[in-house]
Amino acid sequence: MRGERAGVSPESLVSVVVPAYNAAEYIDRCLDSIRCQTYSNLEIIVVDDGSADDTLDRIREHAREDSRITVLTQENRYAGVARNEGFSHASGEYVAFLDADDFFDSAMIESMVKRASDTKADVVVCRSNFYDNVTERVEPIDFSLLYIEEGSVYSGVALQDVMFRFCVGWPWDKLYRSEFVRKHDLRFQDLRTSNDAYFVFMSLILAERIAFVGDALVMHRTNNADSLERTRSRSWENAGKAALAIGRGLRDKGLYETFERSYVNWFLDFSLWNLDTLDGDARDGLLEDMEKNLTPLLPDDAEEGFYIDERGRAAAEILRSGRFEAIRRGLLLDIDLARAKSDVSWLKGHIEKLERELAWRDEAIERMEQEKRDIIQSRTYAVGKAVMAVPCAVKDALGRGKRDR
Repeated sequence: MRGERAGVSPESLVSVVVPAYNAAEYIDRCLDSIRCQTYSNLEIIVVDDGSADDTLDRIREHAREDSRITVLTQENRYAGVARNEGFSHASGEYVAFLDADDFFDSAMIESMVKRASDTKADVVVCRSNFYDNVTERVEPIDFSLLYIEEGSVYSGVALQDVMFRFCVGWPWDKLYRSEFVRKHDLRFQDLRTSNDAYFVFMSLILAERIAFVGDALVMHRTNNADSLERTRSRSWENAGKAALAIGRGLRDKGLYETFERSYVNWFLDFSLWNLDTLDGDARDGLLEDMEKNLTPLLPDDAEEGFYIDERGRAAAEILRSGRFEAIRRGLLLDIDLARAKSDVSWLKGHIEKLERELAWRDEAIERMEQEKRDIIQSRTYAVGKAVMAVPCAVKDALGRGKRDR
């Protein structure tokens, strides 16, 4: 690892760590969004993960312009290793992580630090938005915060029933107290994809105080052809590795029974989601992994309500049948059924939206026609029509006179 450290004050309160790999198209906006924060007491640690384009040149240009930026370089070892390396150089009381293709709202750090300071939180979570890379359209991520009261402070144990559902397992919409991260030796996994799940969920599980900011303060870029998420078939096994690591972490901390229901349901749902996005050898490989690693975690005598939804219950029943071909067929049919139901639901919603729009347009037409009728029937319109009739008649007469000559 090679470091190019600028003149950053050791008293920097907030460290922002940015892993960057072949992000030349996006890194300027990412770093500008950090440099232009309303909260200026920052150290910005950017780790180039062996980029083959001019990402590193662009990072160095920002560092020349802003003394708060530290540039680190490494061979391509993926974002998890890059974040760990960046954090090892961090001196801030708090740390935030941002991917190189995403960007912050200008008030992100200020809002999160204020909430952390006011509540003495180990972790603060905010809402976030999707940013479409092609259309530049912004849409709220409606599942970025669920099941909590934004003004409250929770422990991880208090959120045991919704631990893997109340927020998303990515790190960039969160602010961490650095001492808390070091105390629990939390690290990102050395994986190509799904390298953030262990760090994020174990930090939330172990946190004594989790606070929230209700504003959407981060833009998560989607429809990005360069994202590793679009090539997960090359590292399909990483999802299972991440999930199993969380299970080991729970056992090591003596918390498995406390979080078992939430964890098993998430592992099952996470596997089904990955299965839904894969095909061919990658899908078959994931199915074998599910049979080997997930099935033993499914309780033999699950109480009613153990599974969060019917899809999970049905998938668990198929997995526990112990027949791989039946598992393969059953889960694939289950996925196809879920996709069909989702399509039907979307179509119904779209039809309802079109019907509302048609009704609105019909009402608008009716209003305009009524306004027209009211105008025609008004005395003002009658007088105006009579007055206009005189110049029009004169104009017509003059026109006829010219033609007669």
